[in-house]
Amino acid sequence: LSTSNERQVAYGFATKPVNRPNLQRVLFEYKVDITVVKKIIVADIRKYSDFPEEAEMLVDLGASFQIDSCTYSEEEDLWFVTASASDQGAAAAEEYIEYQKAKMAESNMVLMFGHLLVEMGEYIKAEKYFYAILYSSNPNDEEIACIYHNIGRAHRRKGEFDRALQCFNRSYQTHLTARPPRLMSAAKTINAIGILYIEQGDIHKAKESFERALKLYTRTVNRHHPDIGGTLVNLGNIFCQQEDYDQASIYFKRAEKIFQRRLPSNHPNLALSLNNFGNLHYQKNEYEQAMNAFKTAHELKEKILPPDHPDLAGGAYNLAVLHTIHNEHELANQYFEKSNNCTLPESHPFRQMLKSNIIFQESTTDKQVEDIENEEPTEYPILRL
Repeated sequence: LSTSNERQVAYGFATKPVNRPNLQRVLFEYKVDITVVKKIIVADIRKYSDFPEEAEMLVDLGASFQIDSCTYSEEEDLWFVTASASDQGAAAAEEYIEYQKAKMAESNMVLMFGHLLVEMGEYIKAEKYFYAILYSSNPNDEEIACIYHNIGRAHRRKGEFDRALQCFNRSYQTHLTARPPRLMSAAKTINAIGILYIEQGDIHKAKESFERALKLYTRTVNRHHPDIGGTLVNLGNIFCQQEDYDQASIYFKRAEKIFQRRLPSNHPNLALSLNNFGNLHYQKNEYEQAMNAFKTAHELKEKILPPDHPDLAGGAYNLAVLHTIHNEHELANQYFEKSNNCTLPESHPFRQMLKSNIIFQESTTDKQVEDIENEEPTEYPILRL
């Protein structure tokens, strides 16, 4: 966190004119009592700055603050928030930061930034970033393979499946032809290809890809590695779609144990695990259990993902489906509106599904709703996020 030791400097930044609609201006005032709070690092860096007049202060990653007050000034069109440093929540933050540090220690930091852009849903920015690295620097073959893998992820998220597959295949071949072959990285790309096939509706090819990924993983990492958990999840979803619910449950439970053992308590994959069980309950027409699982997963994702992230939109859509089944049309419409708030382009299949789904449209007549409710539950497609 970068802030200023001078109120007027911060006020100037908060009230600076900008051409952005629906902007909320907030001036945060942080109070840090270092005689009380032990788990915080604060540094006055004005003498190291090119702009010493800004009186810049840095607060270390993971610092925790408690909101004391929040007031609004109509005259200034500005929110004023006061917050006090606190050690509460520091343990959870520290757990997550240590996990990320361990990942970063094994990673190329330049590529990690682009990876994070994809995770945040900034697909166009990520694509431009990776192509800039590809053409403006001199990456080695391992970096090239990782670049194409991540560009493939960005294309897949945008619904550009053919371009995504081309990038994934190039990444996979580069990893396999290396000496020695980079089997773990190749497994990640095969897993990504499997996800691509699922989104295209080719379950057979998807299952083959996930099984190949699992075999490569078992040759390179221990059986409790989180990437193995991710592939187990994907195979579980395949069995779920094939209505082999017992087998799906076995894979989901194996993945859940790995995630609980190896991931911090606020990691997105824990929401993924909950979502899987929601899918399973939904397929078995156990709608109450499905609702509980989807709600808990969605609440967790709301804490850790940007508000326009596609996974949040997908989770909102699933809840809209469940509320429709329960004849709770007002709640269904609220979640359906939320599902429209995402970074996916209009051409993406998810966007097309939203447009074609009359269940939630304001123009839907009572007769149409009644007809839909009399159909089989499979008329309401759940997203396997």
